[in-house]
Amino acid sequence: RELVRIVLGMLNELSEDEQNLIQSLYFKHTSMTDLAAQMGITKSWISRLHARAISHLRDLLRERGVLRENAE
Repeated sequence: RELVRIVLGMLNELSEDEQNLIQSLYFKHTSMTDLAAQMGITKSWISRLHARAISHLRDLLRERGVLRENAE
């Protein structure tokens, strides 16, 4: 629960687009295919945006000491 609280707090530090993507995929349970259709882009592009958002979130977690530097 603590980790979920920390991650939710850090979502505010992502760009608005990254926040919306993460919230749609993980909290609203929208599929990548459906999200791509809603946004008018390809599923491949959603996948790239997702990877970028997760990378930014991981970097924030490392900066705060929640994850170790070598954690993937």
